[in-house]
Amino acid sequence: MFVGRKKELSVLKQQVFGDRPSFVSIYGRRRIGKTALINHFLTEHDVKALSFIGIYNVDVKSQLANFQNNFHYQCPDRQLPKFTSWSDAFLALTKYIDEWVGPEQLVVVFDEIPWFDTRRSNFLHYLSHFWESCVSKRSNVNLIISGSAASYMIENVENSRGGLHGRITSRLHMYPFDLHDTKALLDSAKWDVGLKSIVDIYLTLGGVAKYLVDIDKSLGVQQAINKLCFDTNAQLAGEYQRLFKSLFNTSESHYKIMDLLCSRWDGLTQKKVIEGTKLSKGMVSRTLQELIDSGFVRKQTFFGKTIQDAKFTAIDFFSYFHHKWIKNTTVKNWANLANSGNYATWTGYAFEKLCHLHAYQVEKALGINGIETEVSYWSHTPKTDDDTGAQIDMLIRQRNRSNTVYIVECKYYDSEFTITKSYKENLLNKKNAFKQVEGEQYGVHFVIVTPYGVKRNSHFHELSPQVITLEDLFVSSL
Repeated sequence: MFVGRKKELSVLKQQVFGDRPSFVSIYGRRRIGKTALINHFLTEHDVKALSFIGIYNVDVKSQLANFQNNFHYQCPDRQLPKFTSWSDAFLALTKYIDEWVGPEQLVVVFDEIPWFDTRRSNFLHYLSHFWESCVSKRSNVNLIISGSAASYMIENVENSRGGLHGRITSRLHMYPFDLHDTKALLDSAKWDVGLKSIVDIYLTLGGVAKYLVDIDKSLGVQQAINKLCFDTNAQLAGEYQRLFKSLFNTSESHYKIMDLLCSRWDGLTQKKVIEGTKLSKGMVSRTLQELIDSGFVRKQTFFGKTIQDAKFTAIDFFSYFHHKWIKNTTVKNWANLANSGNYATWTGYAFEKLCHLHAYQVEKALGINGIETEVSYWSHTPKTDDDTGAQIDMLIRQRNRSNTVYIVECKYYDSEFTITKSYKENLLNKKNAFKQVEGEQYGVHFVIVTPYGVKRNSHFHELSPQVITLEDLFVSSL
C-alpha cells in the first residue's frame, strides 16, 4: 500500500494536468521511493506513460539495448530500428509522440538518468534537444526524470549551463519519511507495535521506505532488526557500501567523512573534518556539499555564532547505526544487545537527533509553529575556575520581538521520566549560563521531550517545563 508523499503527489498533479508542458526533476537517496511515487501517481490518475529506467554501471551500448527493449515491451506493435546512438533513440521517441493524438496526457519517464548518462554518450545533450524540439511544443506531453545521485541532478540538470538550463518546471527533493508517515506505512502492513517500538525502528533505519517495507512484520521489533541487519544473508548486509557506491562516482571521500561525522553526535567544523580525514580543503568542501544535497549531512549553526563556526552533522540514522553496530562488529544476538546499557546510551543520543529532525512537531506542540524560529545548538566554554560552562543541544528561538528561547531536553526512557535534584540544578545552570553570556533580555523556558511524560514532583514544579511526548512527535508535518 502506498502511503504519504501528499505534497509530492500534489505537485505532480499540478504539473501534469496544467495548461503547459511540464519537465519535472525528482531526486533523493537510494531506496527513498522515487519510482514508487511516479508509478503510484500514474496509476492513481490512469495516465498513459512511457517509462524507461537506466542500468547501473554499464556502457552506452547496453543502455541503448535496454532502452530499445523497454520501448518494444511497452509498444509491441511498433517497428523500431536498432538504436546505435541516443540520437536514434530520441528520434524514435519523437516520432511516437508526433503520432500521439489523444486529448489525454502522456508522460515520458526517465528513471535514474545518472545511469543513462554514461561517458561520451551525450545523453543529456539529446535529452535537452528532445525537450526543446518535441515535448515543450505539446501541452499534453510531459517529461519526468529522476535520479538517486542528488549532486549529479543538481549540477547537471538544475544548475546546467548547457541545454537543460532553465528548462525544469518543478523539482522534487524526496526526503525520508517522518515518524507520522513511517507509522502509516507500518500500520498499512498490519504490524501492531507501539509508538516507542516505531521510534526504535526509526533510530535504526530512518524513514527510508524500502528498508521499512522489507521488515519482517511477523517478528518482534528487535528480532526484525536482527533479521534485516545481522542474520546470515541479512538483506541490509553491505547496504552501506552499496549505497554510497551507487550515489557517488568516487565514494572514498564520502565514506571517510561519514565515518568521522557518525562518531560525533554534535558534529564537526569543516576544519576538524579536514584534520580528521586528511583530505584536502577542496575535496572536503565538495564532498560535504554532495552529502548535504543527498540528505546525509546538515550544516548546523550555533546560537550567536557566525556561519564560519557552523558544524556539519550526520542526519542519516542508518549510517549512525551502521557505524556503531554493524561496522567491524560481530553481533550474535541483537535482542540481547538491544537490552544493554551501551545501546540505551546510544539511543539517547539518537533520540536527540530525531528531535532535531522533528523540530516542526516540537514547535507545533509548543504552539509556535506559525512563528519564524531558529533551531540551533549553544555552548559556553568555561573561562575561569569558578565557571562551570554549559551546553544546550537543542535551542529554539522565536525570531520576533519577544526574545523567547526554549531549552529543549530530549530523554529517551522506557517509563515516566523523573527530574532529580541534580538534574534540576544542571538545567538551572544552563539557563543562568545562557543569560550571562547572551544577555538578560531573553525569556528562557524549559521543554522536555520524553516518550511517556514527566513525573510531577517538587523539582518539576520548580522548573515548570513544557512536556512533549511521542504522540506529539508523530503529528503530520502537513
